[in-house]
Amino acid sequence: MITIQLNGVPTSGNYMVEAPAVASPKGKVVILNRASTATKTAVLGALEPQLVDCKTQIVDSYIMTKPASSDLIERELRSVYIEQVLKSADQGHTILLTTCLLKDSEGRRDLKNILSIFRGKQVPLSWVDADFEPRDSGYSCSPVAEHSDTRLSPGMTRTIFPSRTRNDLEGIELVTRTFTAEHSTQEAVQELLYLMGLTR
Repeated sequence: MITIQLNGVPTSGNYMVEAPAVASPKGKVVILNRASTATKTAVLGALEPQLVDCKTQIVDSYIMTKPASSDLIERELRSVYIEQVLKSADQGHTILLTTCLLKDSEGRRDLKNILSIFRGKQVPLSWVDADFEPRDSGYSCSPVAEHSDTRLSPGMTRTIFPSRTRNDLEGIELVTRTFTAEHSTQEAVQELLYLMGLTR
């Protein structure tokens, strides 16, 4: 297990986020939001072997994949986490960050906070709605089963998604994508590689 330093306190994570020692062109941040455990395992498992550049990294941490709550300490910790990811991208890293923001008051608040942190920083941000099950998946479970909300009908979206009609996107270089059941695992991987600037 590798750690990410937040204000001098090590925080568990699967991969390390660290800033290079010398100035370099800005990197990118790709947020993969709301992927189920099965989908995330399949997509990241196929993606990781293709990330040969040490400045291109995956950050898959419980801090960000745990559904957002109203707890003040948790919100502040997520803010610091996002700021650290942005700092690494600002210094040349390309980061794929997994999150779990739902379409509720806490998710909207976290989305607003993420956008405010990126505003004016000139670091490209891609937001991918990954609440889907690849068509080639061997899993029969619903991708939303882990964080189900019985108040929502099956046809309603459960994920938060940035929109110019609902969010202030001024000063933010933002690209959005939505993965659906029409995507295979490899197609999702290729789209992520494109968003990370690794393919044309």
